[in-house]
Amino acid sequence: MNSQLVPPSRPHQDKDRPKHTSTDPPRLSPLESMPFDIFLAVFSQPDLDFDYATVLNLKNTNSRFYRAIVPDAICPRDAKAAFYQRVETYHQHTDHLVCFSCWKLKERDAFPDSQRKGRRGKGSSDVRRQKERWCWECGPKEGRERLGGVRRGNERVYWCGQCESWNPRDRRCAVLPWGIVCGDLIRLETKRSRLERLPDAVFERVLGFLGYREKILLAATNKGLRKRIGDPAAGGSILERSEFLKEAENRDGNRFCCYGCWRLKDRNKFSDVQQRLTDLDRTWFFRRRCCACLQLFYGRGSDTDAGKTALVRFKKQGVCFRCKKMRFWDEECEGCVIRDAEAAEYARLGALKRQEREQRGEVDTVNVLENDEPGVVDWLDAVGLADPWPWAHSRVPPPVDEDPAEDHAVEPGEDDSWGSNLYPLLDDEDEWPGQMFVEWLRMVEGEDVAARVAGEAQTDQPLPSQVETEAPSGRRGFEVWLIYNRFLGRTTSDLSTAAALTVARSGEPSSTQTTQLTTTQKDTSDLGLDPNSTGDGEGHSRHRDRFLRGEMTPAEKSLYLRIQAFVDRQRRRRQSHGEQHQRRPSRILELVSERLRALGSRMTSRRTEMAT
Repeated sequence: MNSQLVPPSRPHQDKDRPKHTSTDPPRLSPLESMPFDIFLAVFSQPDLDFDYATVLNLKNTNSRFYRAIVPDAICPRDAKAAFYQRVETYHQHTDHLVCFSCWKLKERDAFPDSQRKGRRGKGSSDVRRQKERWCWECGPKEGRERLGGVRRGNERVYWCGQCESWNPRDRRCAVLPWGIVCGDLIRLETKRSRLERLPDAVFERVLGFLGYREKILLAATNKGLRKRIGDPAAGGSILERSEFLKEAENRDGNRFCCYGCWRLKDRNKFSDVQQRLTDLDRTWFFRRRCCACLQLFYGRGSDTDAGKTALVRFKKQGVCFRCKKMRFWDEECEGCVIRDAEAAEYARLGALKRQEREQRGEVDTVNVLENDEPGVVDWLDAVGLADPWPWAHSRVPPPVDEDPAEDHAVEPGEDDSWGSNLYPLLDDEDEWPGQMFVEWLRMVEGEDVAARVAGEAQTDQPLPSQVETEAPSGRRGFEVWLIYNRFLGRTTSDLSTAAALTVARSGEPSSTQTTQLTTTQKDTSDLGLDPNSTGDGEGHSRHRDRFLRGEMTPAEKSLYLRIQAFVDRQRRRRQSHGEQHQRRPSRILELVSERLRALGSRMTSRRTEMAT
C-alpha cells in the first residue's frame, strides 16, 4: 500500500511517530499530484461550469493550488466581471468601486467623475458600460484618456504625456498632435492669455465695463477666469440681473427665477405657496424664493452670519414705483437714472430737430408762445405730440413710458421732460382718463392752472378776464390745454382759448398781434384742424387752390402741409382700423364731466370770495 495515499493520523497519535526529515517527499493528494496541463484541461471543461468564486475558493485551499491555479485561465472575463460587480455591492464596500482594468477595489476618489457616475457607476443597469470602468492609473496605461479631459471634482483635468500626470487646463503648456503636455510654472506664464495675466486692480476695472451677461460668458471660458471673476451676481447691477433672468424665465416656461439666490430653478424647487404667489399676482414676483433660500432665511441657516446677511439684503430689494424696475432701497435706482438720461437725450434731439427745421425755413420764424414778437402760432406742435404716428418716422426716440399717477418724485415745475409724462396718456385716446389728466396738470402746472382748465372746459368760449389773470406758466401749459380741447372734440374754442392765452402771456396785445392771432385762428380752422374732419370744406378748397397756385407765404405753406399730413394720417387710421379709433361714449367721460363741473363750481365760488 502506498504510504502517500494513507490519510494523516491525528495529533495525539503522532506523539511517538518519528518526524519526516527534509529528504522525505511531501504528502500530496491525487488531485495535487496531477500534472498542471491535465489539471487545467479537467477544470476547463464547459460541463463543469465553475464560477469565479468556486475557482477562488479552490485556489485558496493550499499553497500548491494557490501557485498552480490561475482563475483567469479557467473562468472567462464575463464571469470574473460578474463576480466583482457582486462584490462591490457588499456592505463593507459601500465607498469602494472596482476598476475593471486592474481588478482592484479602490476608493471613489481614485476614479474620474465620468467613471463613478452615470452608466459606469455602481448599480448601473447598463452592465456592458459598467465593465469599462477605469481608474486614474489605468486610464493612461490602456490609452483610455481623452483629449477633451475628464472631470475631477469641480475642475477638468488633462493627461500629460511628458510628465505623466493629470493637471488642470490652466497649467497646460502645449497642445501637441498626440496629446496635451503640461509643464512647470515658468512655461505656464508664457501660455496664459493677456487677460489672465492682468493685475487684480486692472482686471477689476475691466470687469466694471462688462454687463451681467458678458461676465457669465467670460467666466465660462476657463477655470482661471472663473476663479478671478467669482460669482457674476456679487456686487453687480440688480437691474441687469433681473432683466437677464426675466428673459431666461420667459424663454423657459418650466423654470422659475429665485430672487433670493438669483438662479433659475425647476418648479419642484419652489413650495406651493411660492408658486401660487406668482400665479395670482405677478406684481409680487420679486418676493419669490426657493426652498433652499427659505431654509437659509428662516430655517436652519437663520442663525448663521450668511443667512442673516442674505435676509437683510433680500429685504432691501424691490420694484421702483417710478420706472417699475428692480432696485435696492438703500441705493440709487438705476432704472430711473437711465430713464432720466433718455428723457434728457430726447429733449436735446428734439431741440436740435426744431433748430434744423427753423434753419431750413420749414417752421415759423417767430413763435409768439415763446417770444413777445408777433408771428404765426405753431399750432400743430401739440397736435403732433398727441398722435403716435410721427414717432415711427422720426429720428428722435419716443419718450419712456411711465405712470404719472404713481410718480411721486416729480415736483411741480421741475420736470423738463413733460412729453414723457404726457405721451402714455395719449397713446390710446379711447381709454384716456380725464381725471388723471387733471391730476397730472395739477402736479406740473399747479393747482390754479388745473382748476382754471377744469372750469373753462364746460364752456365753448373762455372769459378773457379769466384767461388774462390765470394764464398757464409757459409753453407747456398751453400745449396741454390745446391737446385737452382736441380730446374733447372742439376746434374753434381751442383756437379762441389759445389766442386768449397768448394775449394773456404777452400782456396787453398790440393791434398787429390781435390781427395775426385772429387770422391764424380763422385760417387754421378752415384748413381742417379737427381730426374728425375730412378736410374737404370750403376753407380747405380755398387754401388748396392757393397752395397749388403758389400764392402762400413760406409760413402759410409750412402750416398747410403739416395740417394736411395730420388729416391724412387720421383718415388712414380710420380706414385701416374701422371703428377702433372712433371716440365712443363711456363711463370715464361721464366721470370726467362730473369732476370738471365740480371743479368749475368750486373755482367760481373761490373767485366770488376773492372779489368780495
